Amino acid sequence: MGEVPPFVLILGMHRSGTSCLAGCLERCGLHLGDVRRTGRHNARGYYEPGAVVRIHDQILALNRGSWDSPPGQVRLHPHHGRLLKTVADRLARRRPCGLKDPRLLLLEEWLEIAPPPIHLVGIFRHPAAVAASLAKRDGMPAPRALALWLNYNERLADLHRKAPFPLVEFDLADVVAFVQNVSAVARLQGLRPSTPHLRRFVATELEHCRPGDLVVPETCREVFEYLRSHRLVAETPSDGPRHLPLALERGVGAVREATYRAGRALDGILGRGRRAIAERARQDLTPSGRSPLKSLQRLRCRRVARAEPLDALRGFLLFVGNARSGTTLVRSLLDAHPEVVLGNEVHVLKRIAEGEDWETVIGRIFLSSRQFTRNPTWTGYRYKVPGLAAGGNHRLRIIGDKKAGRTAQLLHADSDLLLRALSWAHAQLVFLHVVRHPLDVIASNVRLNHLPLAQNVPSYFELERTAAEVSRILGPGRVKTIYFEELIADPEAVLPELFRFLEMGLEPGFVSACRSLMFREPNRSSRMVAWNPEALAAVEAGIREIPHLGRYQVGREDLALDD
Repeated sequence: MGEVPPFVLILGMHRSGTSCLAGCLERCGLHLGDVRRTGRHNARGYYEPGAVVRIHDQILALNRGSWDSPPGQVRLHPHHGRLLKTVADRLARRRPCGLKDPRLLLLEEWLEIAPPPIHLVGIFRHPAAVAASLAKRDGMPAPRALALWLNYNERLADLHRKAPFPLVEFDLADVVAFVQNVSAVARLQGLRPSTPHLRRFVATELEHCRPGDLVVPETCREVFEYLRSHRLVAETPSDGPRHLPLALERGVGAVREATYRAGRALDGILGRGRRAIAERARQDLTPSGRSPLKSLQRLRCRRVARAEPLDALRGFLLFVGNARSGTTLVRSLLDAHPEVVLGNEVHVLKRIAEGEDWETVIGRIFLSSRQFTRNPTWTGYRYKVPGLAAGGNHRLRIIGDKKAGRTAQLLHADSDLLLRALSWAHAQLVFLHVVRHPLDVIASNVRLNHLPLAQNVPSYFELERTAAEVSRILGPGRVKTIYFEELIADPEAVLPELFRFLEMGLEPGFVSACRSLMFREPNRSSRMVAWNPEALAAVEAGIREIPHLGRYQVGREDLALDD
């Protein structure tokens, strides 16, 4: 009887190339089952079973943790153990098979659940590159991302010390070398890799941040050096005589790339007017490798911006603080004013951080505002201010965008970004901070992101502290705080004060038209979540710590309590 093919567990930290490695091994013959092969944040897919991820998240939540807040110890409920055993047995019917989910590193129980023989394969990535990727995808602050990297990769290194297994470094600066290493790993699992097939799958755009000359943080250095010193480095390709020598293969690749670029250039010349468009697109391409389609999108945004008179522009307005605080309502009221244009989640600060120019961002804001006007529905509510006539001889005074939570996250993660934004804007940069009762915001976030109170409470106060710091740095002339409950109760007082801050007047009937859009009273989302004493105590402590929240009380009488 021949040797039984392995059950492969693919281990690695989030944003460290686990999806790329899993996709490669699948192309070499590893059965992964029903996995996601498309994804918003992974161009080639995630390669993890959605059902397994959901079970893993439930297990972590029961242990008072999550993927980004790993519990110190995981206890597996027998029910979940049976579910995972069923998944493992189903996969094992088609060996060689494998499983990928970064949460595997938090669940060593899989070493007992998976049917033998079990093979482990690990992948790791430069800690600063992982932190940059998490900041881009989730807005995660760098210190938190690096601590998370250390948590996962310490577990990876500890497993490797107990019983060594192949480790691959995720670095696509040299795609040929990476594919060579993955091919060697595949052979160790009894798979049959095809180098050309893998090369087509592993494209350089898969890696959004390359290590380059990134500095390894001191806290991560020991673990990173261990992983690098034990990583697999294949000597030479060994696919037989059909495989080109490494230098020649790179040369052929360069020729193919040059031919491809020449073909694109020729295609741009053909047809009336297309040469100019192609030339502009090439000029707009950045070292990060934006596609011609994105370049054409930027050209469209710039044309839109240039068509709008901005000579009377007074201020550039951004929101800061927490989402779910009434920011969409306030944005819609402001955008209804004939001298204001506000986008809906263009995410301006992120675009500034990525180096996008003023004209492109302005064009995006105009397009976003127009789209929202055509379809003013957001999170199930309709935000159209009735009875206001558009048009007239008004000149644009204020332009900006609504994106409060992620703006605060980026400012918290990058202390220099505020200064960059101030110098980037072609008008005075001002911020609007909309504040709502902490219990209602936190409860809304729990219902939206399905994360426990233990995570949502500190996240809320972290963003409020950031907003307070922005206000301290810029002063009351550049940051305006309004309270959602006051706006609902008395718009006749709050709205004129807000527009005075923006140095703008209000036409007759504007406030009454805005009132017709508002609720009679704020929605008490706090009543829709079961609160525990620890979470309520943390909210009370946060309110005491942050001055602008001092008006709020934690009334427990009308809350659902989870004792």
